[in-house]
Amino acid sequence: MTLPSSGASSTEWPGYLRELNELSRITLEEYLGDFRHRRAVERVVQLLVDAAVDVNTHILVDQVGS
Repeated sequence: MTLPSSGASSTEWPGYLRELNELSRITLEEYLGDFRHRRAVERVVQLLVDAAVDVNTHILVDQVGS
């Protein structure tokens, strides 16, 4: 069975966390003052959520079946 994927690999989440950690060095003023910082943070959070959904889908399929 092929599981649907959001496009974010469930194995890439450690890299996404590292990216988010790096982005956490941005000051609030920098974050609020530059849309590129906001978009970068939003995208990394979106990728983390997508990876979590993929992991949960795999768990549900393993537990409940197709």
